[in-house]
Amino acid sequence: MAPLILIVDDSEDIRHIVSLMLKHKGYETITADGGSAAVRVLEKRRPDLILCDILMPGMDGFQVFQYVRGDRRWCHIPFVFLTALADSHTRLSSSELGAEAYLTKPFDKEELLAVITGLLRRAQELATYTVSEMESFKAQLLFMITHELNTPLSVIRMLTESMRSSLGKLNKIQIAEYLDLLAHSTDDLSYIVESMLLALQIDSGRAQQLFDTWAAPHGLRTILEIVINRSAAQRAERGVSLEAVGLDKPLCVEGHEAQLLQIFGRVLDNAVNFSPKGGLVTVRLARHDGQALVTITDQGPGMTPAEIEAAFQRLSQINRAQQEQQGVGLSLNLVRSLVTIHGGQISVASTPGQGASFTIALPIVEAPR
Repeated sequence: MAPLILIVDDSEDIRHIVSLMLKHKGYETITADGGSAAVRVLEKRRPDLILCDILMPGMDGFQVFQYVRGDRRWCHIPFVFLTALADSHTRLSSSELGAEAYLTKPFDKEELLAVITGLLRRAQELATYTVSEMESFKAQLLFMITHELNTPLSVIRMLTESMRSSLGKLNKIQIAEYLDLLAHSTDDLSYIVESMLLALQIDSGRAQQLFDTWAAPHGLRTILEIVINRSAAQRAERGVSLEAVGLDKPLCVEGHEAQLLQIFGRVLDNAVNFSPKGGLVTVRLARHDGQALVTITDQGPGMTPAEIEAAFQRLSQINRAQQEQQGVGLSLNLVRSLVTIHGGQISVASTPGQGASFTIALPIVEAPR
């Protein structure tokens, strides 16, 4: 099917000339004599590309562009301004808005065709990439549902059936043991679901939107203290101690509070999970070159360079047979995505048999007054 191009111009001659030229090249066209007419056309047919004048009575070209970009049905349609306005201010306004191209009248036929061809090809590439990414993520979700969710669900089902069949024979100590196991499996299930939802937020762009809307200065001392306190039960269960260094430094970063808690909470959770019984985890806060550095170090088995690279891949798990406690392979991949949203970097230093150190570097900002 030929690509459909919407031509928006209050000049009938321009609409006619451009339409004939595009039809000759195999495109299908539809026209509108102004912004309001263009909106009515969009409600009936979705074009593959929009050519739009700027100076039009009523709804001008900039308003048409903002209307298109503000509607999720049309926000990804390539938009080209085709106008007699050649001044630098108008051109800069077009660029600031985010239009894909800006051509001036009288336009060069070959240039216009080249721009249209390039933008349509790019739009098709992005659409193909998006579909491929969606299919990949569907496969990942299916893996998580069939492999990860089933594990705690199976344990919960087994424990429930066992309690039901033996309820009259269980004493208080045995009931308490069953309840502890049920609580543990429920926590595992909640963590997996939380990871899946966070992955969806990141992949859909929602996590970036939340950061853009709600990011504010946050003191790292407060964030890290919350994360450390939340890990107390997990550390007690695994017999792991924790040392905090440098938390007295008044360092602030621009961030989304819930996302910051996810970043440091998941790295600390990872460190505790891989630490041996009686091991030590260190959380260190420092400052270097305008960045706040949070380093979380464990005394676990460590990783090779290849394992470090694999650890950041979605659904990848290192030494699963020996480290069954690590659960769904999403945390480090999610952490890296959230750190990137915050304008930072995460790095790992590790040697097999000598533990691992994860360092998150985030830009420092002034504390709120």
